[in-house]
Amino acid sequence: MLDVYLFRHGETYCNNDGRHTGWLPYGLNDTGREQADRAGEHFRDFPFDRYFCSDLVRTRETFEHIFGQRDDCEYTELLREANSGELAGMKYTECAEKYGERYAQARKTWSFRQFGGDDVEDLFARARGFLKKMEELPKDVHTVAAVTHAGTMRTLAATIVGGQMPGFPMPIFNCACCVLRLKDNGQWCIVHWNIETPQHFGEEK
Repeated sequence: MLDVYLFRHGETYCNNDGRHTGWLPYGLNDTGREQADRAGEHFRDFPFDRYFCSDLVRTRETFEHIFGQRDDCEYTELLREANSGELAGMKYTECAEKYGERYAQARKTWSFRQFGGDDVEDLFARARGFLKKMEELPKDVHTVAAVTHAGTMRTLAATIVGGQMPGFPMPIFNCACCVLRLKDNGQWCIVHWNIETPQHFGEEK
């Protein structure tokens, strides 16, 4: 059995200001650093066997605040957020005003290809790639920590249950944790969702 603990990055300027971040090199704001430090108080000494992280700036910074500087973390594009193309850095309200229904459909379907970004299938391809990577880990690896993005976490969940992204509006707080489990029979399931401290794990979902 393998448990994968997914952590969303801490708050950024774009999160706080209602903007698309995409792949822009924005780090955490003061609130985001505080959130990551609090997560570190709870999870830094947890006995994880492997560490993974999205290679974007905000997740790298979150990882260091939670787990410290580690040489054994693998930074990977498979955990990246959706590329929002030319919308990156723009406020949601500005995008809606400028692009109207085109933008509304893009947000509804998670497909930003018309704006030079990702299509929803790009997100699912990365999610499938990460799950496959987890399945190929050595059998003595039982716990994994991975710092990533809300959209990526929802895509992983949708991949596991066979759903579509528009059907996964579940909230994920900054620096909250979701746990995915690979059972011994090779099946994935969602064990916990949007947990902020280990004390909140309680009964499995």
